[in-house]
Amino acid sequence: MLNNKQISTIIVMRGLGYTQQEIADALDISRKTVENWLTTLKGKSLTDGVYKVYYEHINIIEFITNQIKEEIENEEENNDRV
Repeated sequence: MLNNKQISTIIVMRGLGYTQQEIADALDISRKTVENWLTTLKGKSLTDGVYKVYYEHINIIEFITNQIKEEIENEEENNDRV
């Protein structure tokens, strides 16, 4: 069972054009697991609506985005010190 962060990462990576295998490798899970979650999310979006499914994950996606932004800023600060 994947946690919400992993599911959100699948949504983001797939939206950016990553293959199922690339997503699986990044999350250290099987490609079949990625496939199953994409199928589940698509089915849910067909019944509940795309934006509802996206909205369910937006807070996690925003949290991940902020973490990445902080990492990039810290990396840039460290590079400026060198």
